[in-house]
Amino acid sequence: MAWNQNVAEPGSIFVSSLLDEERLPFQDPELVFGQTHYSWKLITRLYSEGLVRAGLSPKHIARPEIYQASAAKAVLGIGPRDLHIAVKPVEHLRPFYGLPNLFVCGWEFPEFFSGTDGFPPFFNQLAVLGRADSIMCWTDFTRDNLHAAGLSQAVTLPPPILPIPPQGDSDVLAMPTVFLASENISNQPTVITFGQAMESSPQCVLLAVLNPFDKRKRIDKLLEGARLARAAGQKFLLVIKLVIDGKGTSIGNINEILRNIYNYHETSDSVLFCAGNLDEPSMAALRARSDFHISAPSAEGLNLPLVESALQDIPIITTRNTAMASYLGPEDAVWIDCIAEAAGGGVNAFAEHASFTHFPAGPQAISTAICTALSLAPDEQRALARRGRKAVEARFGQARFETDFSALVHKVIA
Repeated sequence: MAWNQNVAEPGSIFVSSLLDEERLPFQDPELVFGQTHYSWKLITRLYSEGLVRAGLSPKHIARPEIYQASAAKAVLGIGPRDLHIAVKPVEHLRPFYGLPNLFVCGWEFPEFFSGTDGFPPFFNQLAVLGRADSIMCWTDFTRDNLHAAGLSQAVTLPPPILPIPPQGDSDVLAMPTVFLASENISNQPTVITFGQAMESSPQCVLLAVLNPFDKRKRIDKLLEGARLARAAGQKFLLVIKLVIDGKGTSIGNINEILRNIYNYHETSDSVLFCAGNLDEPSMAALRARSDFHISAPSAEGLNLPLVESALQDIPIITTRNTAMASYLGPEDAVWIDCIAEAAGGGVNAFAEHASFTHFPAGPQAISTAICTALSLAPDEQRALARRGRKAVEARFGQARFETDFSALVHKVIA
């Protein structure tokens, strides 16, 4: 669409991302799920694609702080209406000197880390974010917490997220999978294809997408909640799409991970783990095979897999608080009750230096939510899915992004 004629169009939009700083000239530029900070790479792409659809031409740069010299600015042709968007974790944020700086923030806890002795100053979140002309937050949750911390320039301006139509599922059917068998890991688990697994398990499917090493995702509590729901008589297959690199960690490691990291020893033929790099249409094809998307994190900055599922008319089961409550209303999902408690090590990387709060759900609460979801009649499931999609589209649609970004540009370069 054309740029808002009532607002001055920006000049060049320079985008710096972690992807540029991680990749060496001789490395493969392909995005691989499971690599460090892969989520920031996805978010960078979403912002960039949204800007292009808005008729703008983002320019990707590696290190914005190196362009402060007048000669460098002349080479880039930097003008008075240019601006800089930095899409990366706070410790990597650097300003583009002489331009308005928009720092992107998706922080998932109510509190922030202000640094302590022995930490580089770039880990002082409030000091770093305070240098931005505006802070583009993924959710109201992060924005409101930044406001409470004194950073009034924080606004809610997530990237636009569009629905992706599924296109064939041959890659999905070929994915390697294993069933939950953490009790006995003396032998390598039997790996079969997703297609073979689904042939023997024609049940209601609950889909989860998570990194098993991220303790905020609460994979052990999700598994235990599913076990309790099965014990209560519910029939379903929990499919967990693992976000792993396929190199250092493969599908065959998952039961060992559960046993050694989470001390989880259960066995179940109603929990299926799958892995493999799927492109977006294939991920959409995997989602199309599910009846519900389930997510039980204790802290989230965005929860992109949940948003993508909601946009595909899949009803949502998820925890309250943090990101999700910013874009899903009370009637837009089946909510898992959770409580507030201190986030220790493994959940909070700064646990030895600062106290943060997260909102974990126990297995019984997860089981109750599963039972509630599976008790819905088909028309109730469809209505729930429609409400979830409508809520997500209202927050993450392209038109909303363009309106909000246009207003922000007017403010920072006027």
